[in-house]
Amino acid sequence: MSHCSDSDKDDSSFTSDDSDGQASIGMAAVGIDDPAKRTPTWLVDSGASHHMGSREDGLIGAVPSTMTIPVANGEDVTASMKCSCLICVSDGCTNKAVLNREVHSVAEVHQNLLSVTELADHVISSQFNSSKICELKDCNGKAIAVANRCGKW
Repeated sequence: MSHCSDSDKDDSSFTSDDSDGQASIGMAAVGIDDPAKRTPTWLVDSGASHHMGSREDGLIGAVPSTMTIPVANGEDVTASMKCSCLICVSDGCTNKAVLNREVHSVAEVHQNLLSVTELADHVISSQFNSSKICELKDCNGKAIAVANRCGKW
């Protein structure tokens, strides 16, 4: 992905990769309390402050972490690791793997959450429309990923 600002901030939260992906992207779903039923699906979450997940398979470059993260119910959760992971996405035409950086592993999170705020910090916009579609676009306006809304969210 191209860099579109003169700042020294790393805007490569998503990095394209030609390898097979390990997860898919969706817009939202209900939380799943049974760890055995958790899926590799990533939910686009406008309320999440950080990319978070609880699955420990497929993590790349995991390092220990003790970061405290506030969540929607007003409580704080603590990450046990920070890492990167591959996500399989579709731009509407082709499927590709992208590297998602700065993912925090949090046991209390029952779905993988893709933070709209974190994406925006890395110059990736999220556009939701009435057709129940979310598009993630790079700073040039090119679609990186297209996701269908799942459930009510």
